Amino acid sequence: MRNHVIHGTSDPSDEPNWQPLLDLIGEHLTGFFMWMNQIQLEDDRVAHAYKHHVTRRYLHIAEDGTTFGYVGFGTYDEINPNTAISDAFVGWETLGSQEQFDTTLRELRGVHGEVGNAYLERISQT
Repeated sequence: MRNHVIHGTSDPSDEPNWQPLLDLIGEHLTGFFMWMNQIQLEDDRVAHAYKHHVTRRYLHIAEDGTTFGYVGFGTYDEINPNTAISDAFVGWETLGSQEQFDTTLRELRGVHGEVGNAYLERISQT
């Protein structure tokens, strides 16, 4: 069941806005991402697409902190922040060293109380 589906279009801005990502996951974990583009949502909010350097998965965050999953065809689904964060890191557990994985998992657990557990649950399903 979808929470809140909304349409958005890529905005031609070339100025990265890191604040939504920093606010959501903190400075250390932000280092794993690159800013890709700005999205103008149909309700006049602005979101940003960030791509994980290693997993190549996206994290979409509106400037008000709302997180989204990309559905397709310019459509975004409002999702729980824990889900959005854990989805962006899926695959990390197989692409880095055990030490990197352990460190990242500790960081994820520190972001939101349950994000580390959501991540572990997500990777157990893949």
